[in-house]
Amino acid sequence: MSAFQWSPPDVRPSFADNYFFAAQPDTDAGDRLVKLGHRLKDKHRLTGRVFGRPRLHVSLLPIHPGQLNLAHVAAAEVSAPAFSAMFDQALSFARNTRNHPFVLTGGDPSNFEILRDALFAAAMDLDMSIRRSSFTPHMTLLYDEKCVSQEPIERIDWPVCEFVLIHSYIGRHRYEILGRWPLATS
Repeated sequence: MSAFQWSPPDVRPSFADNYFFAAQPDTDAGDRLVKLGHRLKDKHRLTGRVFGRPRLHVSLLPIHPGQLNLAHVAAAEVSAPAFSAMFDQALSFARNTRNHPFVLTGGDPSNFEILRDALFAAAMDLDMSIRRSSFTPHMTLLYDEKCVSQEPIERIDWPVCEFVLIHSYIGRHRYEILGRWPLATS
């Protein structure tokens, strides 16, 4: 285990924000996903704002703000293969609030699960406080009051060659990448 320390001068953990590991689409797929989001929004007469490309991601594992240094060490220990993500379904996740996530799902979730499991194992090796919860790989396009039933969509694939640590500024619609780690290629 390395003695890596992370101390960027302009980042102070905020307990009011969210931090998480995620996979993000490349630029081409991100642009296609945003266009698809607008088409689906119009089709279903949704009123929520479609996420811009920088906010599109598949969440893998939440990180406690007080453990960002450990998160960087854990991420450096992860060994998982690169893979192709594929989404071919759209639906809303029903919640007990007025804001339902309108998401994309599909494909074989096992590759995302392998990466998530590797991150979880590395975090546990460092005694990080990580809560393991159920996991459905998905990409949120927008939030809306309306709930949309599952439907097939045009298939969108993208290569997952890295994972990132994201700082989500709650209420400000802004993400900041705090770290990037490559996945193994053959």
